[in-house]
Amino acid sequence: MAEILIHARDCDPKPDLVEDRRGVHKRGDIANTKPDGWSDNPHWPYSSYPYWRRDRYIDGLILLEGKFILIKCPEITVAESTAWRENWKDNFAYEILSQNAQQGLYVVRVYETNAGAVGQNNLTRAKIETYLIGWGCTNITFTTNSCQFTFSLWNAVQSASFWERDVSSIIFTLISYNSTTGIGRISANCNAIIEQFVITHADDPAAEIKIRQEIERKIPERGGTVIGWTDRTLTFEIERSDILTRFRADVKEKAERVYMRHRHNISSADVDAVIAAGGIMTLTRTQFLNRLKDKMLLTSKIRRLRI
Repeated sequence: MAEILIHARDCDPKPDLVEDRRGVHKRGDIANTKPDGWSDNPHWPYSSYPYWRRDRYIDGLILLEGKFILIKCPEITVAESTAWRENWKDNFAYEILSQNAQQGLYVVRVYETNAGAVGQNNLTRAKIETYLIGWGCTNITFTTNSCQFTFSLWNAVQSASFWERDVSSIIFTLISYNSTTGIGRISANCNAIIEQFVITHADDPAAEIKIRQEIERKIPERGGTVIGWTDRTLTFEIERSDILTRFRADVKEKAERVYMRHRHNISSADVDAVIAAGGIMTLTRTQFLNRLKDKMLLTSKIRRLRI
């Protein structure tokens, strides 16, 4: 059984419309869920939650505008209602259109699964192109809510996004590549970058050890295996599907953004109805679901939310 806190008013707006949509609570948004009986706590009427509350210092009922209203739903569990607090966030999906095992190349399509009923959150060039270029992707083309590109193992291991640092001074050499296993052995001559670091940190006797460790730590993070150092040249192995998996995870982590602070809400009219009832209303499961809106679907009823 759940008690559902709902924003009774818009929070302070942001001048930037996108920032406002992504970060500001709006009237009717689902703010929090609590277990049945939570509002019966004797301290609750004097907290910042109630819409109408009794002022402890003045006799009688004082009508004070608060931040929240409360809907009690004995037929709905807290676990179920928790999902209604989630924001509306990008969710990129991928499919491999073709691959060239001999060259370690993939043609990949990425698209937005949370685009919305009218495509208001479509995947766009602005969302993802920078990340694709950062990973050495080529042949990048965009259509409505979709992007297609070529992902290269060789380009990826030489990219700034793989290493999360400037690697323009590193000289990469492909020692071997097994098209059957997809494993490439690569050497990275890091002499220039190590030399510069040692000079900049001349007062640190462990400077070279530190920069070597900083460089090689990205290998296991990206799914590769460190073979070792020869002088200032690092040798490592990485398998094509492992690096593609890490690439996808990196783009999801860094490129996916919140589209809207809260995905679910109730209408302003329904908020007014609860306020008119004293700020607290008890509804059946069906009554609440009939009021609940999924902004992504642009519908007033969520038919899929059924036990």
